[in-house]
Amino acid sequence: MTLQEMLVNDRRKIDDIRLSINRKELEYYNYITTHRYNVKYAFIKYGEILVRSFLDDFNGGYTLLYSILENRVSNHDNSKTASSEYDGYRMRFHPIEEERDFATDDNPNFAAAWRHHYTNNDHHPEYYYIWDDNDNPVGAKEMPIDAIIEMALDWVAMSMSNGNSKAYNYYKKAKYEFRMWPESRKKFEKCLNIIRLYDEELDDM
Repeated sequence: MTLQEMLVNDRRKIDDIRLSINRKELEYYNYITTHRYNVKYAFIKYGEILVRSFLDDFNGGYTLLYSILENRVSNHDNSKTASSEYDGYRMRFHPIEEERDFATDDNPNFAAAWRHHYTNNDHHPEYYYIWDDNDNPVGAKEMPIDAIIEMALDWVAMSMSNGNSKAYNYYKKAKYEFRMWPESRKKFEKCLNIIRLYDEELDDM
């Protein structure tokens, strides 16, 4: 093979990889769009009953809490499309063939993207973690009720993309994988229980 033929062959490989990445970027962008749509759907379905159930835990009335949550839902996961998160998440969950060996939680690109995400989105419990000098979580601060409700809606939306395995069933398995202030955990569990009972009433199990 001549040098010219080698260069043409390499260019073809590069073009194929670039095309594969473009396809995976489209897959991931579609996932983000679908997830954000599902969060909005969950809010339409459960928002009113959750807001009414937590007014005693909120320093304000129904209209204010509902408006705050409506704004949260409209801006849910906006940071996922930022350069500081997009590539790390895309490579982790929508890798091309050449990236599969690196598509792990401990990959530095994903770790940095995940850290940026939870430090900029307070509906994740990790936002409230207390860290020691070695960067290990040793406790958690209290979550506000609007962040807790958004977290519940986020879990519902994720379950809709995961074979419709309900958020409250997933919580039973994942309960001890993350830290929460005890009262915040009780409120989150209350959210999931309200959603479960509502689903039972609608026969949507």
